[in-house]
Amino acid sequence: MSRVKNERPQKMLAPAQFRVLADLPTKAPGRKIWSTAHFSMKFKNGVVGGLTGSYDIERGHPMERCEVAGTGGRFVLDDMWRELTLYPAGNYEKTVYSNPLFGGMRDFEDTFRNRIHSFLEQVVQNVPPDQIDGSGAEGLAAQRVLQAAIESLENGTVVKVNS
Repeated sequence: MSRVKNERPQKMLAPAQFRVLADLPTKAPGRKIWSTAHFSMKFKNGVVGGLTGSYDIERGHPMERCEVAGTGGRFVLDDMWRELTLYPAGNYEKTVYSNPLFGGMRDFEDTFRNRIHSFLEQVVQNVPPDQIDGSGAEGLAAQRVLQAAIESLENGTVVKVNS
């Protein structure tokens, strides 16, 4: 994907204008919450993506998948922490980053531990607030997207997010 020098990927996909649609969510027998769903997304810059998640399968099988594609390429993130594949446009070579179960992150809770640890390291290092990975503004933008996904689940409509 084409990138501006030193720009983090989460900044490139920040939803300045963003649309989300929950497609065909399901609740497994005995569940009171949505347990399997797919979310389609479109960003202001034309990039499209999808996020599929299911909590109805055995742990150890992939539970989530995120795909994002635009004119600069595509990435696929499997099981949210297990493997990332980058497919740059105009190049037949792909790059795969694997996070093995042993020696890598074990589960979803590790993402929180790592995130908090990274934040505290940056605070101790006096990183300027506008350069901290995962700032409060980015967290609020992510929360707006989550709220739009919930609204789409409840109403079956495309929800526009402005931030």
